[in-house]
Amino acid sequence: MRLGNNVIAMFGKRASKEVAPATWVRMWARNFTLKPNYEKAKDEALTGSRIDEPGFISGVAYTGEISETLNKSSLALLEASGFTRTADATKVTYKLANDVTNWFDFIKFHSDNKLKEKFEKCRINSINFDIVNKAFIGITWGIEGLSGSRTLNSTLTENPTGYVLAERIKSLDTTIKFNGVSKSATIKSMGLSINNNLDGDNYGFGSIHRQDIDVSDSVGIEVDATFVFDVSEYDAQLVNLENYTSVPIEIALGAIIVKLAAVKLSDVSAPVSGKGKIELSIKGTVHNNGATEAVIIEHPLA
Repeated sequence: MRLGNNVIAMFGKRASKEVAPATWVRMWARNFTLKPNYEKAKDEALTGSRIDEPGFISGVAYTGEISETLNKSSLALLEASGFTRTADATKVTYKLANDVTNWFDFIKFHSDNKLKEKFEKCRINSINFDIVNKAFIGITWGIEGLSGSRTLNSTLTENPTGYVLAERIKSLDTTIKFNGVSKSATIKSMGLSINNNLDGDNYGFGSIHRQDIDVSDSVGIEVDATFVFDVSEYDAQLVNLENYTSVPIEIALGAIIVKLAAVKLSDVSAPVSGKGKIELSIKGTVHNNGATEAVIIEHPLA
């Protein structure tokens, strides 16, 4: 659902699974599809009728996505995505870890009809960066939650921080390096996706709500990019890319730095895009390189 000017979206980090957030951050949300999704059980008994007998709601899962303009304040959500946070005197660093440990809440408030939707005890199942030319950089958070509520005629008592105009990241702020060499001038678009593979089927007897959301499989990290080269450069560029067993990639999104330790290319294709031009597309998966974490994201404190 695309958001109108009447909607305010925000998140807050829980001190623990059972302790509600004390502070909130407003998001530059574009879409907000987080909502309850219901499962229904029906009786399989032979009744002599083609009409189903009444069933019951057997489970409810709060799932969906929030897409927003990439900004520094929202990077706190990485802590719900399996990243650990450290800070020194100059910068904040998030490193992809082996587990997802933190919980967050989300609020969607409709200022016109005073409808307040709250989603509690949530974790991030997926992250997608959308890096394209001539646009603000986008990020989409795929969310799984344990509980939620909707309240009409409510008031927004939370006082969020964030929502700083200057924090939004646009394509003009972006530089991209493959193996230390800048490719910014030739890149047409780029995507980075992180899938945590969370297990959202932890239901118990006596409740329609899930009891936990935890890691069930290894994290999947994929990157894709499209370049445009002159035909005369194509052979050298293709050989250069195909010869890498793995390549480090660094993406500078304004003050936000994304470091991918080792990208193993899985596909290189080059359809002709125009006279004198070659459009080169690559896909790859991100791995540890034995020295650093697979994904590191940094931004300055100021």
